[in-house]
Formats: sequence, C-alpha cells, structure tokens
Amino acid sequence: MNKTLLVLMITLAGIIFGSKLMAQTATNDLSLGMPEVLLVKSNSALINLTLSPQEAGLAVEPSKSDSTARVLISSVVAGVQTRNLSASVTTGTVPAGTYLKLVAQAPNASFVGTAGTLGAEIELGAVAQTVVSGIGTCYSGTAGDDGYRLKYTFGIPAATGSYSAIRASAGTSVTVTLTLSAGI
Repeated sequence: MNKTLLVLMITLAGIIFGSKLMAQTATNDLSLGMPEVLLVKSNSALINLTLSPQEAGLAVEPSKSDSTARVLISSVVAGVQTRNLSASVTTGTVPAGTYLKLVAQAPNASFVGTAGTLGAEIELGAVAQTVVSGIGTCYSGTAGDDGYRLKYTFGIPAATGSYSAIRASAGTSVTVTLTLSAGI
C-alpha cells in the first residue's frame, strides 16, 4: 500500500509540476474623450423697469432695479483655459438721458465647479463687456434659483445737467445678449 501511495504521489506531483497551464488574453482598444462644453441660457421672463414720478416738484424716481433674472451655464474647458460671460444690448436702444446697468451676483450652493470672478457693475451698451471672468469647468443647476443672479438697474444719471435730455418712452424694448466665450 505504501508503494501504491508513493507511486500515486509521484504521479500527482509530476502532473502538477510538469504541466504548463495555458491562458488566453483578449484586448479592447478604447477611445476616451470629453468634448468642450459651452452652454448658456437665461431663465427670465420680461423684466419691466419703469421709472415712476415721486411728487410734484421732484425728479422721477432715480433708478429701479430687478434681480429676478438668472443665467444658467454648463462649461467644460480644455486644460487651464477659462471662459468669460459678457453682456451687451443687441436690439433696441437705452432711452436718451438714462442708463441701464448690470451686475452678476454669486450663484447659490447648487453651483459646482469653478464659478469665476464676479465683475463690477457695468453700463450696458452695444459693445460687449465682461460680467464674470475666469469661468472654468462647472455647471449651475437648472432650478429657478440656480445660476448667476443678474441685477439690472435702469436709472437717470446723478448729474442734473443731463436731466433735460430725458424723454418719455413708454415700453421701450431692449434685448441684452449674454455670451459665454470660448476657452481663453
């Protein structure tokens, strides 16, 4: 019996150590990428900024502001590039003797990524001006209170010498276009 057991162990050892296990492999080639993303939209309805009279002997209300407009963005930049959000009046004209100003305010906590640097208040005209600079890869969310809040102010310059240039203008329409730049 010992002899049979010995032969069996030698045979088993020969099978284990003498055989070569063969493996097979396969490969998959993948192409991975992320395109640059550059999406912007406003979620606001018509904004009405009408200056009202105060009382006889006084100038009309000096300014009126509205902060209900929001601009939503999605951005994926290449490398260390950043984007700028700019604004300009593209349709219509701001009434003579008045101004239209805009300032972007900080987005809420739903904003994810590099929100950039908020600029100072700008006076809007036909030439685009930067409202937010240094925007990186980010997204703002899509709810009604997401994105950058935009504060528009329509008013009369403080200098009384320009007051005589004001003319009544009921329902003057202007369109402000917000542009998210390509990577810079």
